[in-house]
Amino acid sequence: MANLIRGLSENGGVVFCGVDSTDIVRKAEKLHTTSATCSAALGRLLTGAALMGSMLKDDRDRITLRVAGGGPAGVLIACTDGTGNVKGCIDNPLVELPAKANGHLDVGTAVGKDGVLTVIRDNRLQKEPTVGQVPLVSGEIAEDLTSYYAYSEQVPTVMALGVLVDKDLSILCAGGFMVQLLPGATDAEIDRLEKNINAMPSVTELLHAGKTPEDMMQMALAGFNPNVLDERTVQYQCDCSAERTKEMLLSLGRAELVRMRDEDPNCEVVCHFCHSKYQYDLNAYPPVASLENIVAVDVYLSDRASGKTGHVVVLAPERTLFFFRVARTGLDRVVNKRGETSRAFLVFLLLSVRQLLEFAFLPFTVERIFLPVGIHRKPLGDAKHRQNNGQDYVKA
Repeated sequence: MANLIRGLSENGGVVFCGVDSTDIVRKAEKLHTTSATCSAALGRLLTGAALMGSMLKDDRDRITLRVAGGGPAGVLIACTDGTGNVKGCIDNPLVELPAKANGHLDVGTAVGKDGVLTVIRDNRLQKEPTVGQVPLVSGEIAEDLTSYYAYSEQVPTVMALGVLVDKDLSILCAGGFMVQLLPGATDAEIDRLEKNINAMPSVTELLHAGKTPEDMMQMALAGFNPNVLDERTVQYQCDCSAERTKEMLLSLGRAELVRMRDEDPNCEVVCHFCHSKYQYDLNAYPPVASLENIVAVDVYLSDRASGKTGHVVVLAPERTLFFFRVARTGLDRVVNKRGETSRAFLVFLLLSVRQLLEFAFLPFTVERIFLPVGIHRKPLGDAKHRQNNGQDYVKA
């Protein structure tokens, strides 16, 4: 059954998005074993992320929300894609604080407000992610996300989020909605919308009474004759895998792998979002010495005809790679230290042929290339080169 809807007023001036995220927050509480206050904090952030993700234009676009308020709960992170599916984590999930005077959970104190909300938008049509950052208003999440839209996006937005936690720490209900005004809204429409929203009960009251996201839309947009644009099912979904984790492990480099092998060859990698555990025997890998001049390159590809995208992680000898020069029409060339053009990079792509076949298309366009930490190369021609999160980044 669909738990998220998007709607539009009859005149096209007001956009609504609402979600019943009860199952999402329940799974997050089960995975992270959160206290009541942390369940509410993380649940609100996941709900807000689902709303923001569902408003993206492409299902392959992504948004990452990072809340660092300096409170005892630590940093909260939520990730979403264009479908609205989410995953998240919290530094200190067991933090519990006394309830506020009105009986509500003190999420603002747990999260803190002496920090910032960071929103990272990864749009496949752009060469690099867009990062927006605003100071936290209250740490209550909904107000902070509303502030982000007002100051960073310049879009008049109302966001309401809620999580109702039972005495046994189970999640009774959770959800939220977001209303945005499009350009051209009149003062009368704004006043009517404000009156509608101020007259509404809280999100948790509505959901606990059996109301649906569509009911919330009818109440918030009363007098606007709203229509449902689409419905979908969103869920808590982590995209980690043994293959991706292995690639990450190899990208650490020779020195780190040697150190880890010497300490304990039995390596365990734990996902922060779903707590899945992956076991690796470092002795089972090729001799660590052979990794001395091997680097891992993360290559993002897109099909020029269909627009289908994905990425492959390629292992290549460092001495062969001097600088990647790519063109919008496809892979141009690889230049080695002697300045000679080489097609050897295609051989390295074949090392990850299983992943490459998942795309099942050629020709392709190289969208982005990430080089690992510590590999510094000078730019060639008009290519752009800069540091990106500790990694060398070559802009296609």
